[in-house]
Amino acid sequence: MTSRERISLAFAGKPTDRVPIFDQTVFSNVASAAMGRQLDIGGGELRYREVCSWMQGEAAHAEFVDKMLRDVAWFYREVGYDMIRMPWRETRRPTRQIDQYTFFFGDRDGVWAVCTYSPESGSWHETDNYLRENGVDRLIDDLRRQVAAYQGAQRPDKSAFAEWDRLLALAGPELAAACGAGGIGFGMHDLAWLEALYLETDLMRIWHDQHADRQVAAIEAFCEHGARVCLAGGDFCYHAGPAYSPYLFREIVLPGLRRIVGACRRLGMRYIFRTDGDIWKAVDMLFKEAGCHGYGEIDYSAGMRLKDLRQAYPGVCLFGNIDCAGVLVKGDVDDVRRAVDDNLRETGGIGHVLGSSNSVVYETPPENYLAMVEAAKVWRPGL
Repeated sequence: MTSRERISLAFAGKPTDRVPIFDQTVFSNVASAAMGRQLDIGGGELRYREVCSWMQGEAAHAEFVDKMLRDVAWFYREVGYDMIRMPWRETRRPTRQIDQYTFFFGDRDGVWAVCTYSPESGSWHETDNYLRENGVDRLIDDLRRQVAAYQGAQRPDKSAFAEWDRLLALAGPELAAACGAGGIGFGMHDLAWLEALYLETDLMRIWHDQHADRQVAAIEAFCEHGARVCLAGGDFCYHAGPAYSPYLFREIVLPGLRRIVGACRRLGMRYIFRTDGDIWKAVDMLFKEAGCHGYGEIDYSAGMRLKDLRQAYPGVCLFGNIDCAGVLVKGDVDDVRRAVDDNLRETGGIGHVLGSSNSVVYETPPENYLAMVEAAKVWRPGL
């Protein structure tokens, strides 16, 4: 079977010649160690290196992006992944560099942010922004202006797809292609957004409806450029459950999610809802009411188990679930192989794409990563 066929059959809940495999992110340091060459393919180091290339000028940035695209395409083919995506990047151009690892973006009189890279953990985080002081008032004012100015969704210009088109050309036609269009929800890690949900519920509903319109337009454009899967959704849960009430999810987010998934269905695409955490209090809305085709970032450490999900939602394609903060980091090769076997036995390897529970993170021993991939390749559906 081709990789495209494996992914298509996984969504259909049908057997494949081997278990499909996919990870949305493999940190560059792990990939480099595993493959024996320096690769720029994912994680905080990728974002940091792209920002550094911006500081050296347009030519240096273009050179970095070209290498990154070639690295990603080569890596996904070489490992044997069945689906490819553009890695999460820091696409904003920094205004200035504060120190070796810290950068300022934007304008102090407008929207701005400070981001910092930690070489000890490979993380890239926004450590300050324009919402940290009087944040909710500022955010509400901004959203009111955006809602008032909205004149309908516009499709992205074809020039916006140059890097995406280049990645798919490098990857070749055999791999399934997943875009990031169709993201929904709000910044659950930023207090201003959570406060605004409760203070201005009607405004947030209107803003999210407009956001959903823009996502539908983006999905239509990505479909024209070869995408057949939307790896989207949006984080809204912690280990203890949703960061905001399921009632607000239903009132504000669900209508837009329905339209987005409906657009995917109309276009013959598949929609994966991805979020960490314990989602059980909202799960019917995702897979019964909105009809999402897949579920990603299935958080093993939050108690999410494939056997329970398969029993409750037999038609949903399940992505990942090998504990990226547990066995992949803290176990040994034999532990990882056992985890893969246990994981796949919960689904029979059917309607299941094997991978980590989120990402192959910075601390992952490369031998553990390779053990996960190789164990999946030799496991046959239906065992």
